Amino acid sequence: MSDALVALSDAIADVVERSSAFTVTVLGRRRLPATGVIWDADLVVTANHVVEQDDGVLVEGPDGEPIAATVAGRDPAGDIAVLRAPGLGRSVAPRSSVEARAGDFVLAIGKAGQGQPRVSSGLINTADAGLRIGRGRVIEPVIQSEVVMLPGFSGGPLLNSRGEVLGVSSSHLARGASITLTNAALDPIVAALSTDGKLRSGYVGIGARAVGLAEQQIREAGLKQEVALVVLSIDEGGPAHTGGMLIGDLIVAVNGQAVGSVDDLMAHLPGELIGASIPIMVVRGASSQEIRVIVGERD
Repeated sequence: MSDALVALSDAIADVVERSSAFTVTVLGRRRLPATGVIWDADLVVTANHVVEQDDGVLVEGPDGEPIAATVAGRDPAGDIAVLRAPGLGRSVAPRSSVEARAGDFVLAIGKAGQGQPRVSSGLINTADAGLRIGRGRVIEPVIQSEVVMLPGFSGGPLLNSRGEVLGVSSSHLARGASITLTNAALDPIVAALSTDGKLRSGYVGIGARAVGLAEQQIREAGLKQEVALVVLSIDEGGPAHTGGMLIGDLIVAVNGQAVGSVDDLMAHLPGELIGASIPIMVVRGASSQEIRVIVGERD
């Protein structure tokens, strides 16, 4: 039994040691430094809340030498920041090739200072949760685990037993819970932030609220849903105004997807649709009709 425990201990220590190649220290606030992950050549992913400044950010790479970094982009709601650190090297974090499961043993790595990384361990509670972060936005999948997020661990990697990165952790996304944004959730965010500096979201220029549909409206308009959005205001010159939408219209679908809340509307207007002409199905009077709008960009 003792030999097995020694082998297990050595294997865990080896995984932690190897993580030093792609785990960095981020100095972006006055107090305790934080952790980051080398996501791509010269790109570091970390937590947004640990980068309190836009200027004077430093990253300490695997060799401990400080490298000047610039903030390529931020997603405050998702607590993600992307830093560009030229000369950091090409020790890109190895991504997990195996889907995480509830019950998997995982390691959280922190490197908030010089020396060897620190580690916390535990089991995955859930591997495919969705995290609602406001304005109709849900990030998924995220991992919730038993690992203890020690000071400075935010922005650090969550590793599986093979030493592969499952995602980047944050102590600010859920009160009292250890949350990790998975690689699948992070990849589109990182791509957008490194290219545009922010996450772009669509805009149609209306104020609305959810209302229940009358049985007669449902029957006469041939609907399968009981809730819609009633248009309360329309921005003059905005996409909805230009497309011919009227106050009092009942929005039942956006771009072919049913809506029953303002969150649904926001979720169906991702940045990729900006500039595109999309159909919005409304009930006006006793009949339904399609209005086409060109999606604008939210400020």
